[in-house]
Amino acid sequence: MWLRGLVACVMALVLAACATTPPPSVALSSSAFLRPTSDKTKPYAYRRPDVNFAAYVSIIIPPTAIYAGPDAQFGKMSATDRQALASYMHQEFSKVLGRRLQLVAQPGPGTLRARLTLTGAEASTPVLSTVSHVLPVGLVVNAGAQATGGRGTFSGWVSYAVEIEDAQTGTLLYAHVASRSANALDITANFGGLDAAKAGVRSAADQLDKELAGGTR
Repeated sequence: MWLRGLVACVMALVLAACATTPPPSVALSSSAFLRPTSDKTKPYAYRRPDVNFAAYVSIIIPPTAIYAGPDAQFGKMSATDRQALASYMHQEFSKVLGRRLQLVAQPGPGTLRARLTLTGAEASTPVLSTVSHVLPVGLVVNAGAQATGGRGTFSGWVSYAVEIEDAQTGTLLYAHVASRSANALDITANFGGLDAAKAGVRSAADQLDKELAGGTR
């Protein structure tokens, strides 16, 4: 009987849960440069027209800042979980970007600085997230979410800002505000409360690495 009620609950809520709220344009030093994009996972971005990332060989990545403004999107997430995600974000971005660029602590020629800000996050909803990835209605909705770049039903997510500058001059070279989650069909990313948000962090790090590897465009 309880299972029937759970199924009914999932079916009633699954479509509403798919709606995504774009991350806010927070009070960042880059906010005046950010412009709307057609990418719903990265709704605001900026890239200096003449930037050539191929000219940079090293990078400074300070600890991830945790946004505390009135438009932060952490909901009821605890300060402990926020700090855990911020630390994980610094760890993953350092690991991924450090594959191509030397991680350094001081500015120098050919050095970037990547400022990371965690602006919001939500843990996966226990039970409902996993069940909605198994029920037929959930599979259909999640397949649609995957096709359009959305997140899975009841899955956790992370929103963040990236600001890349020349470490010597402080010139802003690239910035974006974005949100990420796990693959909408990935049930394995929905067992632990922060698993989907952490999967989003890994995806975010990989995406930024691709942006920086693009050199000029």
